[in-house]
Amino acid sequence: MKKNWHSYVLLALLVLSISFVAAQPVQAYEIDSDGRVNEGEVINDDLILAQDNVVMEGTVNGLLLATAQNVIINGTVNGDAFVFAQNVTIGEGAVIQGNLFTGAQTVIVSGKVEGSVFSGGMATTLKKPAFVGRNVYFGGYSLEILQGAEVNKDVAAGGYQVIVAGNINRDLNADLGALKINGRIGRNVSVVVAEPSDGTSSAPYIPQQNMPMTLNPGLHIAEDAEIGGNLSYTSVIPQDSAIKSKPSGTVFYMTPVPNDAGNSVKVSEKPHTSNRILVQIGRIIKDMGKNFVSLSILGALALWLIPGLVNGFLQTLKSKPWQSAGIGILTYILSWIAVGLAILVVISVTVLLAFITLGGLSGVFFWSGTAIILVYIIVFGMMVSLGSKVIVSYLVGNWILSQFIKDQPVNPYAALLIGVVIYTLLRAIPFFGGLVAFVAIVFGLGAASYYIINRLQKKPVLPA
Repeated sequence: MKKNWHSYVLLALLVLSISFVAAQPVQAYEIDSDGRVNEGEVINDDLILAQDNVVMEGTVNGLLLATAQNVIINGTVNGDAFVFAQNVTIGEGAVIQGNLFTGAQTVIVSGKVEGSVFSGGMATTLKKPAFVGRNVYFGGYSLEILQGAEVNKDVAAGGYQVIVAGNINRDLNADLGALKINGRIGRNVSVVVAEPSDGTSSAPYIPQQNMPMTLNPGLHIAEDAEIGGNLSYTSVIPQDSAIKSKPSGTVFYMTPVPNDAGNSVKVSEKPHTSNRILVQIGRIIKDMGKNFVSLSILGALALWLIPGLVNGFLQTLKSKPWQSAGIGILTYILSWIAVGLAILVVISVTVLLAFITLGGLSGVFFWSGTAIILVYIIVFGMMVSLGSKVIVSYLVGNWILSQFIKDQPVNPYAALLIGVVIYTLLRAIPFFGGLVAFVAIVFGLGAASYYIINRLQKKPVLPA
């Protein structure tokens, strides 16, 4: 099913309406009034489910957004699934053809996710026969991949502990208090881990239901662990005695030491003076590569999926550059103020509803409001860090090509590539590169905001 930015914005607004109006869902694309999609039931559209308890056992041919205290999915979602609840269960019969985005106290995945899993919360567990077709991104207290569960590509995690008893077919990258591996890692493990200690890093506010046992800080590489590549770990002290099974590659131990700027760098010892210039050059080249790849990929996807929107931003920036810059500055400042106020509103209204409805509606409001704020922060952050720079790069490349090609339309992908190369080179210049990034954010963010405001007011975009 074709999706665009309008769908996601409308879905977010509908979830907000649910929170303010009532505990019952509001009619939108497709709504199930009792929070349940039975086995054999087919929804040929995007679907929103919002109840105290949500059960999805049918088929959704579109995007699924579910918010509740408890969400259980045992059906098929032929698109992305956005699930926000206290407890989320993706059962053995579940098939999610897209990505799974979830925020919850506990998340249990036993089904199949063809895309990636993005999970934030207290504890996320992958149980047999769970299969993730791409990557797992986790932020929270505990991530556990049990025996029989499989991640087809990489795992990136940040939190207190990660336990791997199943399979990760490529790399594991993490920043943790504790790491235990008694399963299989297909390639490399790279982890920043706490110093070993006999005392656990307990968190008294974390409910123990569905929570795995808390590990002692440090590395725990069991005898039956398999690591197909290198094991690289950063710690205050060596932890060789905790590595019971040697990887197929090499074990690299690194200590966090300060560099000249006072920041931590992951090297086993400080580089000699003769090597510092080479190290700095290497970092510059690495940053240039990251900028070039990320902007090129995002820009190409935008031109492919939403060309009309991108060209609308371009025409706005051409016709109203200084107005765009002013709106860009206001958008950046006011957006963070709005996020802060939204957080206060969600907390205040949640507490109020808890007294009025004895907690029933408060949970729906809290998770709905939190989901909207998180989605906005992610979209806004992407727009600031990448989207604004894509717009400005595209404008620069378009202008350069138009100076050489007078009688033919400019190839948008070529224009994007030229603009990204120029931006990447300018961004790599010390001090000046920071100014270039600031200018790109202000003008690009402003053009996008100005265009959207005009569209909402149904005003035409003036030609350049």
